[in-house]
Amino acid sequence: MKTSVFLFLPLFYLNSVAFGEDGKQPVPTLTEASAQVESEMSLKRSREHQERLDLLAVPAETETVRILKNGGSIRLRQVAAPPQSAAPRDKKAAIRPPRTEEEMQKFLAEAKSPENMPLSVTVYDDQISSIRLWHEGETYEVLSNVPFSHLQVLGSFETEEAVWSVIAMVEEVQEGQEQRIAGQARRFGATYTPRKRPDTSHFTSLEDPEYLVFPEHGETIPEDVFAKLDALHAYYLTNESKLAVEHERREVFAEAHRRYRAENPPAPQDIVINFWRVE
Repeated sequence: MKTSVFLFLPLFYLNSVAFGEDGKQPVPTLTEASAQVESEMSLKRSREHQERLDLLAVPAETETVRILKNGGSIRLRQVAAPPQSAAPRDKKAAIRPPRTEEEMQKFLAEAKSPENMPLSVTVYDDQISSIRLWHEGETYEVLSNVPFSHLQVLGSFETEEAVWSVIAMVEEVQEGQEQRIAGQARRFGATYTPRKRPDTSHFTSLEDPEYLVFPEHGETIPEDVFAKLDALHAYYLTNESKLAVEHERREVFAEAHRRYRAENPPAPQDIVINFWRVE
């Protein structure tokens, strides 16, 4: 039987490093995002076209063209070696003098510890999060009454103690959708067991932030695990609105890119490769 550890989470303010000081960025409409994607792709096409022209402008000693199955081609062009660049700068001028022992001790004392936080999250009905946290070769099951629906947009954050790198996979589970999937499976003669929302009876409240930790083998939970979870909860709750906006922005641009690809399938390309012999 798993051992559970209960912890009240104290809230405190943490400055965001994932967003600018002005806070939220506006979420564009799909039309605005599509226009931006079109502009960026047009610029990319122009840049690639000019790069191709620059390569073809170099006289070729030999040229071999290979036709690809998709109708494109690869041009292998042997050209003269480019002229040697000017004499390199004095490398000594670019070398920073080594730190003194006093400077090194000060640097190490002020440097924040880099910490990794790999985890996966399943959010049930936009209310409860089931978390798998990996720490020093062990896996910890965590149940939180904080819905981490926007955690996937968070790459890192900083506290007074450390700089945390977050590697998160997030899945959303809705009871209604699970029931619909089960119904569709039955109509095709298959079986699908809907995923149930975890038991929340151990929480003292669903209003105040709390989480439960279930060690995989019943061992004592390291303080570092609590430190990670405390930092994650505090940062997320402080910056949830910003994360939600960024999540929505990414979803809008993802749809804009999807539509662009559907309307502009990749055309066969004439790839140009210039090479030269090195003596």
